[in-house]
Amino acid sequence: MSAAGVTGAAGVKGVAGTRGAAGRAGAAAGALIVAATARVLTPELPVGPLVMTFASAGLAAASLSRPRGAARRASQAARLGLLFLALVAPALALYPSLYAFAVASKER
Repeated sequence: MSAAGVTGAAGVKGVAGTRGAAGRAGAAAGALIVAATARVLTPELPVGPLVMTFASAGLAAASLSRPRGAARRASQAARLGLLFLALVAPALALYPSLYAFAVASKER
């Protein structure tokens, strides 16, 4: 549920636009929708790791949105490595939420 939610938040950001206030508003709207849905469906899930996941997904989207400065002149291998990090960071940020969800499921 969380991975689909983070992807949904990124999709809302993509629809709203990636630049300026519209992009930030779209990302915030997507994050709020997903956080509210997660809170209703799984109240035992802590909010802190979910916020970290949204933050890492937002940073990854911002870093990949438009290459500037040294990133533009970097080699293709370096840019591919940055893409890999941008895709892996939100997934790694989900692990505390998954652990809390698994512990809560075992306790039921």
